[in-house]
Amino acid sequence: MTKNKFSKKVIIYLALFLMLFIMSLLLIKNAYDDSATTDEPIHILTGYEYWQGTFSVNPEHPPLGKQIAAIPLNFIKPVMPADANFQKAINDYYYDSWQETRAYAENWLYDTTGNNPDKIITLARLSVVAFTIILGIIIFFTARRWYGAAPAIIAVFFYAFSPLILTHGHLANTDLWMCFGFFISIFSFAWFLEKPNLFKMIVAAVCFSAAILFKFSAVVLVLVLSILWFIKYKKADNKTQYSFKKFIVIAIVFCIISLFLIWADYSFPLNSAPAFNNQSGLSYTNKPLQVLSPILEHLPLPEYFKGVTMLFTTSLSSRPAYILGNYLYNGVWYYFPLAFLVKEPLSLLILFFSAIASWILWKKKLEFRDWVLILPIIIYFALALVSKLNIGLRHLLPIYPFIFIFIGYFISELFHRVKGNRKLLTTFYLSLAVLFAWYLYANISIYPYYMTYFNELAGGAKNGWKILADSNMDWGQDMKRLAAWVKEENIQEPIKMGYFWSGYSEPKYYGINYIQLKANDPSQKGYIVVGASTLYKPEFAWLKNYKPIKIIGNSVFVYKIE
Repeated sequence: MTKNKFSKKVIIYLALFLMLFIMSLLLIKNAYDDSATTDEPIHILTGYEYWQGTFSVNPEHPPLGKQIAAIPLNFIKPVMPADANFQKAINDYYYDSWQETRAYAENWLYDTTGNNPDKIITLARLSVVAFTIILGIIIFFTARRWYGAAPAIIAVFFYAFSPLILTHGHLANTDLWMCFGFFISIFSFAWFLEKPNLFKMIVAAVCFSAAILFKFSAVVLVLVLSILWFIKYKKADNKTQYSFKKFIVIAIVFCIISLFLIWADYSFPLNSAPAFNNQSGLSYTNKPLQVLSPILEHLPLPEYFKGVTMLFTTSLSSRPAYILGNYLYNGVWYYFPLAFLVKEPLSLLILFFSAIASWILWKKKLEFRDWVLILPIIIYFALALVSKLNIGLRHLLPIYPFIFIFIGYFISELFHRVKGNRKLLTTFYLSLAVLFAWYLYANISIYPYYMTYFNELAGGAKNGWKILADSNMDWGQDMKRLAAWVKEENIQEPIKMGYFWSGYSEPKYYGINYIQLKANDPSQKGYIVVGASTLYKPEFAWLKNYKPIKIIGNSVFVYKIE
């Protein structure tokens, strides 16, 4: 290796280390500073329950990510409360016990003597932080192998300082796990397709199984991987390696390995689902579970297939969503395109759409490695357009590593096209410097409130609540900051509050003296506190007639009405 090449390699690895080190500091700080978001208590609780061998809690998500997040809890051994109503609910296979699970998780975290909520939440989050950094490393080495060192380091730059990644890369939810599993599954399968052999096949099957165990929606990988196989078949010189018969054999092997690993993660259950028996006192809401009862009674892995059924039910049902001043129930196709356009830094949007336009204008013949990047983005985004679950850009998180690498790949390709022209090269370098600096500014300007980031097109974080809510803006992350402000202002009177993402015990735990804010009652006086996801609701529209005296973390609005 020449001295020049060695120096470049050292610089690249130093840059990689520095970016991921800064990223880890930002993630760890927010892991300590943010209060629990709405689903974290449930996911942390169930992860710990799974380690005790109980898989009936929160079955609508697979166990693996939650188990990893809960690993540190096995060392501190939090106290588990007794709750007869909860036990009755989860012991009925056909009862959707999400309400009881939320209440149980709240009681466990904030009301059980001997538990330290901040310690429990932070420890679980640190496990997620570790895997966020690991994913950054995987992105670098994968991109370097397939596309070169320059695209790899550029991809890590956009990954490490992405407001969306920094938002969800420290939360003990399922979003980062889905992103992790989706990425490793696709690239391990592409690696296998390069030169198929038994070892690569097993690695790809294990990565696919991990993705399926992270989130049920990872089933979309079946479609992505199948199309990648077909593309490889069309481009291969030796098509017998990728024949339909071999595809069927590989699919069977994947199924066998996946079922075995799923079975193992659920502690090798030998039972099937019980017959449906309507219990008095329980309100059964999941009709598909009951309809499928004759089938579920004969299937293995009862909790896994219950979760799959619950995912199917959720995907067909509607959940309320806020978009552009409207409160919607059925979902709209433009939700995710709009969210992407207003919640991503404009510098990234410019580069991403420039990459797409350039690929079209260059009429570049797509190689297999190009399809590995582009296909997951197309398929996942297309499915998002028909989704009724319009509650956050976080559901697009799995395509972000592909977008980052695609941008790096485009920049590298553009460099090779202009490097022979000094004027164009100078313009290229100046443009990149501006866009990269602008991207860093987007990060610095919103620090540490990454969840509330909206770009200049949206008018910034101060206007974000007028466009989108929920996990795009306000997800309960600022309860501790609200408590600190109340203490700092020495407010003794009860505040009237509409901010209960993690239940009613959380504000009491943090020492907030409050009464619940009444809906449709403009006569209320004194200190009034609402989250951005409450402010947009019609029953609190009267608050828009007043100017908040304080906005905490960009997401909590404080009013004082005399």
